Amino acid sequence: MATQDGKIGPKTLSMVFNMEPATLLDKYAEARASYYRSLKTFEIYGRGWLRRNDEVLEKAKSMVS
Repeated sequence: MATQDGKIGPKTLSMVFNMEPATLLDKYAEARASYYRSLKTFEIYGRGWLRRNDEVLEKAKSMVS
């Protein structure tokens, strides 16, 4: 596992290149959803943000399958 340091280095790139595209997309969407939930305005806008996040995930998966 790569150590989180805020940089995209050789370990990170190796992990990304060796990951199944659908898995990478799931992890990215999960990170986005987590970020959205951390925002103060999530209670107001969160449903829409998560809906769009899911829509983008499904579209992206359809492009790699």
